[in-house]
Amino acid sequence: MNTVISLQDRKLEEAEARIEEAERNAYYSRGLALAEIRDEELWKQRFQQYTSFREYCEDRWELKESQVYRLMDAALFAAKLPRGGVPLPSNERHIRPLLARLDQDEDRIIVWRDVLATTNGAKIRTNDVDDAISRFLGLRDKEFVTLDEWRELDPVGRTAILSRIGKAHLNEQKDKTDIEWAGWSWNPVTGCLHGCPYCYARDIAFNIYPSEVGFGSTIWPNRLTAPANQKPPVSDNVADKNIFTCSMADLFGRWVPDEWIEKVLETVSLNPQWNFLFLTKFPKRMAEFSIPPNAWMGTTVDLQARVANAERAFENVKSSIRWLSIEPMIEPLKFSKLDIFDWIVIGGSSASKGTDGTPATPDWTPPLDWIVDLHQQARAAGCKIYYKTNSGLSGVSRLREFPGHTTQPVTAPDVFNYLSNISPKEQVG
Repeated sequence: MNTVISLQDRKLEEAEARIEEAERNAYYSRGLALAEIRDEELWKQRFQQYTSFREYCEDRWELKESQVYRLMDAALFAAKLPRGGVPLPSNERHIRPLLARLDQDEDRIIVWRDVLATTNGAKIRTNDVDDAISRFLGLRDKEFVTLDEWRELDPVGRTAILSRIGKAHLNEQKDKTDIEWAGWSWNPVTGCLHGCPYCYARDIAFNIYPSEVGFGSTIWPNRLTAPANQKPPVSDNVADKNIFTCSMADLFGRWVPDEWIEKVLETVSLNPQWNFLFLTKFPKRMAEFSIPPNAWMGTTVDLQARVANAERAFENVKSSIRWLSIEPMIEPLKFSKLDIFDWIVIGGSSASKGTDGTPATPDWTPPLDWIVDLHQQARAAGCKIYYKTNSGLSGVSRLREFPGHTTQPVTAPDVFNYLSNISPKEQVG
């Protein structure tokens, strides 16, 4: 027992020595030492004369309780700053607004980096910290950031945007006539520069997004954590756990910043309870990123001119599911490496409008001969097949298969088997 008391006495002496040696504004050493005395209850060793930590601080150091906690809170935060290249705040007053106005240590660190960057070695004032906090909160609360705005942001501002923990949820596809293969959509990034005449997303964008957004490339920070905010339904239907990711964008377009793509893929990796389905017309860029196992990576092939590029690109895309969206099927298609894909979705096109509101493309259903030929190619390559409602097929002819799931054999209802009620002699006539 005496050994324990002796050890506690030594720890108290060492902590108090650090407090005595520190200059009056050296909050860091003083705060950490006071926190140690509080947390380990070393103050009880001071001749057994104190009944509380508050009494100890007032008598031993002539510090009010509020002063003590400001010192400790500031020092404990400063201790969390990354070592190497991130100087500690020299004054407790610089930390005070960070603790008062921001809730997360991650945000406080981001803002402190901003303070260091904007002052560039000059003497830091409390106003500098307040200004940095206001800039950060302005970015954190911004509903959307366009590509042009993103390019104007410094690294600290970009980090603030991507670190948002939002409250948004996924969009449930309540009317599943167009996208039956995914029960949900998620659009943390919107916009596209391809200019395809049949684009349904462009029509929607100009109706629902602010004019300054339109169909330009935009990130919506509050949506970044949406998959974590949504609980998957209990269902045996594969589509109910599928999320069509960036249905209003081409996430892998050349213009999309790497940071946006990496943040989306990070969210995918953190939410293995969902399947995330991607589509792009730039499949080559997909190979530049690490793809989580619950991401189904796909590319749109509407014309023969896209076939070779899709096949070359997907030989390098490391994805658990690789798929093709043949929608709209504008001409007959011939593949030479269809076996590298797991799934093909085939469909036509609904009518679309141009940016001026006038009709751009009509409703389109691909001819049956084209579909039959592609169907045979897919079966020979071992691909699962999914026909959209606009494929022109219906009933049992409209296959709705998913990769990784056994295709159920289709048989006619028993009522059609009229020969079973006729004797073998009568059956042959």
